[in-house]
Order: sequence, then structure tokens, then C-alpha cells
Amino acid sequence: MKKILVVGLFSLPATGAGEQDRIAGLKQLKRLGFDVRVVTPLFDSAKVESLRQFSRDENIPIHGVIPQDNNNGGLLRKFLSRIRTPFPLDGSARVYADDKFLTRVKEQMHIWRPNILWCEFTYAWPTHQCAQQENIIVVTRSQNFEPTHFLEEDGYTLSNYLKWIPKYVGERYAIRNSSIVFSITPDEENRYRSIGAQNVVALPLRNLAYVSKLGGHKTQAKTTLDLFFMGSTYNVAHNQEAAEFLIYKVAPLLKQKIPGKYRLHIFGKQLPQHLREKCIGPLVYHGYVSNILEEISKMDIALAPSLAGAGMQQKIFEPLCLGFPTVVSPRGLAGYTYENGKEVLCADSPEEFADAIISLQDISLQKKIGNAAREKSETLFSQEAFDEIVIKNLIQ
Repeated sequence: MKKILVVGLFSLPATGAGEQDRIAGLKQLKRLGFDVRVVTPLFDSAKVESLRQFSRDENIPIHGVIPQDNNNGGLLRKFLSRIRTPFPLDGSARVYADDKFLTRVKEQMHIWRPNILWCEFTYAWPTHQCAQQENIIVVTRSQNFEPTHFLEEDGYTLSNYLKWIPKYVGERYAIRNSSIVFSITPDEENRYRSIGAQNVVALPLRNLAYVSKLGGHKTQAKTTLDLFFMGSTYNVAHNQEAAEFLIYKVAPLLKQKIPGKYRLHIFGKQLPQHLREKCIGPLVYHGYVSNILEEISKMDIALAPSLAGAGMQQKIFEPLCLGFPTVVSPRGLAGYTYENGKEVLCADSPEEFADAIISLQDISLQKKIGNAAREKSETLFSQEAFDEIVIKNLIQ
């Protein structure tokens, strides 16, 4: 039995797409017969017990480490920690270069002797040297191409371009030292190949295997269409941009063209006040909803504008797995092979979004697009497909 030491940030309850993906990944490795242990940084003491319960339930030992920078180390300790890091400006990587964290990783490698170090982020590259010293294979699972993601989320400013440099260097370092890179989309698979990755394969959001098993959306004939957009949190820049696009640009066109025949529902926490104030009449803001699948079962059409953001956006692919007819920005599909007019309706401009929504007043088109989306998703995101990707690349 191969032993896999997984390094990454794990937190429960898993509310965000990334968190759900990582938890699903642990369960998958365990179910496939690997012996799995985890080393994770701890930032929220309130979530420790949930993590311990998961560890007991899944029989996966989890070693949590409170980083020194997060443990009242003071400004001097933080400064010294930063200058010891090879790429000191890369804040994402710094926690994995923390002395306490690396010590715990080295202990597990020396005592437990894993066959594989599985890094859940490219910016966990500081742990690679530990693996090299023990002659352990490194596997990297990329959540996104971090340099691009950083600029799109934080802005194209001079200071951010300076921060981009160490992030890019770190990304190159990670792929160079990994025996295999599991990118999250086909587009990012191509991106990694373009910068020198020799062995890279797309492994989609692993939680989608669970979603694709759920019952399909039941299309209903209604005079008023219920449209919905899901953003986990609007603290994330690309989610806020998408909400602004729908509220400020698409909704006025719908009000002009099909007044009284639509409602636009916005789900997700921390929508800014200036956008909440616009959610009146046919615009409805629900906030965070714990039973989200139950709530969206009442909806008709998913809207998935993607104006920025790297990686794989769950708010786009979850409705497709559930069989909702979806209007989506082409860039958001990230290389996954959904065909415009067959499995999705693609749109870029506000006018294109509005026209696509209006065309979906046709109940037969709703059924056709939704059913085809579900069938394609079951092919792309089945548990069998995910297992084949992992087994083919880890069991050699």
C-alpha cells in the first residue's frame, strides 16, 4: 500500500469550492486504498474539533500546526521569517516555509516514510526540499495558476506586478520539482505545459463527482422565470464583479425587454451594501443559504458570468452537473468541452446574456440544454473518471 503525505490547508465545515475539493480528494485517496496522512496549518481554533472528528470518521491522521507568524511571534519574528523564505514576497508560500510547519513535515517523512508528498497548492513548494532529502516523489495539485489568479483578483497595480514575480518563480519551481502536476482545468493544463511542465493532467473539482450523482433539475413551465447566480462570498473580487455585471447591466435589459417575466436571485454571503440596495422587486438577495441545493431546486435558469478569476469556478459547473440550462461566459468553461447551443448558451456582453435568457422562455429549449448539460457533466465529472485519472498517474 502506497503511503501519501498530504500537505495543504484543510478546514471544516467545507463551505468554499476549494475546501470541498480538498476534502473530497482526501476521501478519494483513502477509498482508493492509499494510506493517507495530512499536515495542515491551523488558523481558526474554532474549527479544530470538526477537523478532529473528520480525522476519526475517515481514519486519516491529521497533524495541525499553528504557524509561528500566527502565534504572537511579533513583528521581528515575522520579518525574520520572511527574509528566510527564498521568495520572501510570496505571502501564499510563507506559511509552508514556517519552521514549525516544516519540522512537522520532516518528522512525518522520517518516521512514517511516505512514498509520495502530495501538495494541494503549487505554493506549498517550500516542502519539496524535505521530500527531496528523503527521496520521496512530489505530486502537486494546482487549484489555479496562482500568478494570473493573483493579478485578476487583486488588481493590475505596480505593487502587485512586483508581487507577481516571486509567485511566478514559485510556480515554475513547483512544477519543475513535481513528478506530476494535476491542473484543475484543461486550459491550465496547457498553461503549465507552456512553461515547461513535462507531466501534467487535468483533474477537475473532485466534489463534482458527488454533485453529478444527485437527481437532475426538473424543468417547469412558468410565466415568470427564476434566474439565479451563486457566489460563495462576495469578498472574492471576481464574484463581486459578476454580481455587479448582472445587477447593473443585465437586469435593466431584462426589465426593458421582458418586464414582469423574470426574477433574479443572488446567493452567497457578504454582498456589498451598494449592491444589496439594488436588490428590490425582481432582484432578490438571499445571502448565505445552508440548504443551497434545496433552494436552487426552485429555480429555472443558472447564470454564470465569468469576468475574471483563474482555476475552475464551482458556481459554473455545479448547475451544469444538476442539469440546469445555463448561460455562461465562454472563458468560464476553462477548456471543458461544453458546446454552445447544445449543452450551454454562451454569452459575453450584457445584450448576449439578456437575449440568451429570453430565448430560454421556450420550455423545450430549457429541457434540451439542461438535459444535455447533465449528460456531458456525468461523463466529465463522474467518480469513475476521477478515479481513473488518479490511479493511472499514481499506481505505476
